[in-house]
Amino acid sequence: GSPTSAVEAEAEPDPDQVWQQVLSLSGQMGMSLDDIRNNFTAINEGIPVEEADGFRLATYLEHLKENVA
Repeated sequence: GSPTSAVEAEAEPDPDQVWQQVLSLSGQMGMSLDDIRNNFTAINEGIPVEEADGFRLATYLEHLKENVA
């Protein structure tokens, strides 16, 4: 918690925290874990969830939010 952390707009989101949000949101949408993994990999040019950084996960989370019914 350094004072500068809030200013760094390009700080990478915590992948674990973002992934938990993805799981929570996708659960509400009725998507299974396999659905998410396949969907994520397709969107991210073949990069699986396990290898994705916080930025990619955060982008995917935004993608899911846009598609929530």
